[in-house]
Amino acid sequence: MIDRYIQGKEKFVETCVQCGVCATRCPVLEHTELKGVAGEEIQARVHTFLATGEPDPMVYTRAFSCMECFKCVSDICPLDLNPMMMNQWIKGEYCRRGLAKDLYVDSGDEKSLQRIIASLQVTGEEYERLTTPSPRAGQEVVFFPGCNAYFQPEKLLSALDIMDALAGDYAFLPGLDHCCGDNALFFGRLETGTAQAGDLVDAVAQYGAKTLVLWCPTCHCRFEESIKTRDDLPFEVVSFPQYLAGHMDELDLNDTAAGSVTLHDPCKSTYTGVDLDGTRQVLAQLPGVELREMTHYGKDAACCGSGAVCWYPEAADAMRDARLKEASETGAECMVTVCHYCNQVFGSRMGRVDFEVVNYVSLVARAMGIQRRDTFQDYIQWQDADRILADAAPCIEASPFSREEIREAVVKIFL
Repeated sequence: MIDRYIQGKEKFVETCVQCGVCATRCPVLEHTELKGVAGEEIQARVHTFLATGEPDPMVYTRAFSCMECFKCVSDICPLDLNPMMMNQWIKGEYCRRGLAKDLYVDSGDEKSLQRIIASLQVTGEEYERLTTPSPRAGQEVVFFPGCNAYFQPEKLLSALDIMDALAGDYAFLPGLDHCCGDNALFFGRLETGTAQAGDLVDAVAQYGAKTLVLWCPTCHCRFEESIKTRDDLPFEVVSFPQYLAGHMDELDLNDTAAGSVTLHDPCKSTYTGVDLDGTRQVLAQLPGVELREMTHYGKDAACCGSGAVCWYPEAADAMRDARLKEASETGAECMVTVCHYCNQVFGSRMGRVDFEVVNYVSLVARAMGIQRRDTFQDYIQWQDADRILADAAPCIEASPFSREEIREAVVKIFL
């Protein structure tokens, strides 16, 4: 697949007419210093950089503010080019030449932040459950959670409880041993990302399953927009909401989750169209739940801003606050998230808004009589390392990581 990226860059330089439509339609640029700059000018400078390699602050902002929301990937470019891939080339080139800080971290590392943060929120037995793959025995379905959801492990535990309650056998492929490649691609590491994607496809294929169920919306979009273009996959790919929506009648549900909710769509799932209604269908089957849509929803959904947080945190904050305002205007008691990262972004403002922020899987679990604390949401609001470590003490005792490693991870993630 790396050849496709190289060939794509050559095609981009040869084909792009610098119309600037992709820059004009980008939802984050209006929150940067490029606000008010004509799209044609931005794209002309980008084209020059891709052709000559000459650094340009405008090009830097264009690429490094990119949230990878996938909005520009589908039905934006009149010549059917991929502007998001363009931003990945630029970021990769800047980082390789030392012109920008490379923030890439491998989630598959045995001491990755994802593993450490997960371990201080769950018991030793639960941690083992989340990190142990199923035996390869020809199951019909493989459930793959992705990597970053491990920052909020109670959601994955609830998802596994739901899968256990459904009829039929399934295999669990832990997300920290494999990756769709998104994290590497986001930071411009094209070779690493494409290799990881290939390894994941091979790992899933070894189960002989007919269906791959993906927890993470980003993984789903990577499969649909990148990985499927490499090979004909030997299995169907669906999101967890899509899979769950078709099996809700197999669950014994009560009205514990009842109330008015508004749904924050994962932007990339809706912009690409890979999953427009899966979560809505799940909510529609929860007893007593009333959905109140925000002004922007579905294909017109607004992003939470999380993808901009690395290099343009002010832009991320502006987009987050605008979305929270929309949610508040619905009068709903609860803002429902799908993506774990969206849940993190909005959950960090709990106590400053007049509604609860909760993931749809947690709502389904509630209706099944399963209650799990959203520990990550508490910790990100506390922003107090000593308090977090004291609260997590029982889990830390069972963690495979040292107290020093855990404290360092807590400071990086929660402070």
